Amino acid sequence: MKRKEFMIITGIIICLLIGLLIWLFLTNNETDGKKFKEEYSYLNIDNNNPFIYKSANDIVEMINNKETFLVYFGYANNDKVKELLPIMIKAIQDEKIETVYYVDIENIRNVMEFSGNSVETVKMGTAGYYDLLKILDKLLPDYVLTDNKGKKIEAGKIINAPTLLAVSSGDAVKLSSGEGEDTYSLFKEVIDAAKPNKMCDEDTAC
Repeated sequence: MKRKEFMIITGIIICLLIGLLIWLFLTNNETDGKKFKEEYSYLNIDNNNPFIYKSANDIVEMINNKETFLVYFGYANNDKVKELLPIMIKAIQDEKIETVYYVDIENIRNVMEFSGNSVETVKMGTAGYYDLLKILDKLLPDYVLTDNKGKKIEAGKIINAPTLLAVSSGDAVKLSSGEGEDTYSLFKEVIDAAKPNKMCDEDTAC
């Protein structure tokens, strides 16, 4: 086979592979978007939404790979999520964010309860979840349990639902559960923290 013919065939194969990868990416996004809409049926959101399903292990791997991204931790059957997620989505849409990863944390978190005068773990979390807790330790607020007499005890750290996390070049830089006077601004600050130009020095062009 002549060199010219070989180069043409190789070029065609490369183009076909690139086209296949693009098709697979778009198909995956559409499938995840539809799944998210069905899971969160109470939201006014269409199939073409930015949410892509990931596991806790996936997020840990992405952080270790020094990636930059936004990830939403939560689950549909949660009163706080029902209240605050629509505001988060509004901020995401306003900022024209194309991709937000989603980790369903309903069944992967540890569960803690009062046992006498102490806190007992009644259900262990998954290994991936505990890896995330280690990574996010400095950003997460203390988790406080209150018994029926009003006594409060710090019970370590958990990832609340909902939580929006910004990761920039593998560094977890900012998160928010949206609880505060201005929920929209809290989520927008997290979104801004994941934008590449936010990590540039003042004297350095991005």
